[in-house]
Amino acid sequence: MEKNIALKSIFGNSMWQIGEKIISMIFSVLVTSIIARYLGAEAYGFVNYIISIVLLFTTFSTLGMEKITIKDVIEKDEAEEKILGTSFYIRLIGGIVLIVISQITIYILDKKNMLAQLLGLIMGLCMIFRAYEVIEYYLQAQMKLKTISIIRFYASMFVVVSRILVVVFDLGIIGFTATYLLDAIIVAMLLKIWYTNRKKLRFKFSKEYAKKILSKCWYVAISGLMVTLYMRIDQVMLGSMLDSKSENGVYSAAVRIAEIWYFVPTAIIAAFQPIIVMKKKYSKDQYEKSMQRLYDIVSIVGISFGILITIFGDIAVNILYGDEYKGATSILQISVWAGLFATLGTARSVWLINENLQKYSLIYTSIGCVTNIILNYFLIPKIGAKGAAIATLIAQFVTNVLALMPFKKTRKSSFMIFKSIFFNETLKDVFKSFKCRIYNLFFRI
Repeated sequence: MEKNIALKSIFGNSMWQIGEKIISMIFSVLVTSIIARYLGAEAYGFVNYIISIVLLFTTFSTLGMEKITIKDVIEKDEAEEKILGTSFYIRLIGGIVLIVISQITIYILDKKNMLAQLLGLIMGLCMIFRAYEVIEYYLQAQMKLKTISIIRFYASMFVVVSRILVVVFDLGIIGFTATYLLDAIIVAMLLKIWYTNRKKLRFKFSKEYAKKILSKCWYVAISGLMVTLYMRIDQVMLGSMLDSKSENGVYSAAVRIAEIWYFVPTAIIAAFQPIIVMKKKYSKDQYEKSMQRLYDIVSIVGISFGILITIFGDIAVNILYGDEYKGATSILQISVWAGLFATLGTARSVWLINENLQKYSLIYTSIGCVTNIILNYFLIPKIGAKGAAIATLIAQFVTNVLALMPFKKTRKSSFMIFKSIFFNETLKDVFKSFKCRIYNLFFRI
């Protein structure tokens, strides 16, 4: 009975997020294709190059606090207003640090390019407003994903309209980049309005809790930096190693399609996490089964989308982007499989935090980062954007399947991931259930 209630809760919460993301994704992909055609491969590549530079330093803003904050809200070791307030102010300071570092980096890579500096500043300001995402952490902990979905849906619709207006009024890459800031502001406002009206609590900063959370999350923060490095360094290296930004534009177009399905496993992981945290307290066996089930479901989703996009990728690129981006097809068919390992790595972060093994995340992400940079360095000059896609795929596999295999404490997680890909028990259960239904339909007396 308890198992059914938990699964029903996970399913219900996931469906809200997945439903919202499907609708938002359809509009977003269509509008992005309009923007990509409007800007052209060169300009689209340039703006994505600058965005990637800023996103390299996202960890300085988030500090990997999300899952730790969610865990603390569930366990209620500290007052809610202290947990959220302290996390909020830490993220606010981190956003300022991100702006400073990203501006310095852009200046070094693109000296005297004032447009690059301006675009970088606009993207950096997004992280200031995204400090209010700590309220989203609270909503996840309380399994109120419906509220998150509604807020995100309203914001995404505003962004869709604003990007159409960018094209209609010919606002160029500055107008396009500003839509990212608009998204961050709207989400921040809606989250703050909800929290103020429902909870009527003020954020409070606690020096003691700040020390506590920073001592826990610095491993996650540094590993998060490594993750963003090996997830975004390909676009930065493409933009800086090749004279033309059009190659980066084609690559960005391919990656945009390759990543459209990420919201499904992300929603499932968000829904599973509170259940897994609670089961860890009461039953080790149920906890491990739930964790394996999470890996299994993420693998099923990733492999399904991988097959789908590999088969129909060429059609998708032609319809969405046109002839100027025709080189994106082969990149897309490689990049989509990197997402399988990336999302499994996201699921594993839940396990690492519950096992208090965050320090190992630094090891595997560092290995992935170094692998990706080295492969990009050799492959990009030879085969351009396709080389960057191959580098990312190999790095994701090394990071999320192989890197933690040598360590006794983390070996179990690697085996669980390996099992979910090649010996998926959940998929077997689905087939068994399906066979039983077919048998009962045709042979029951």
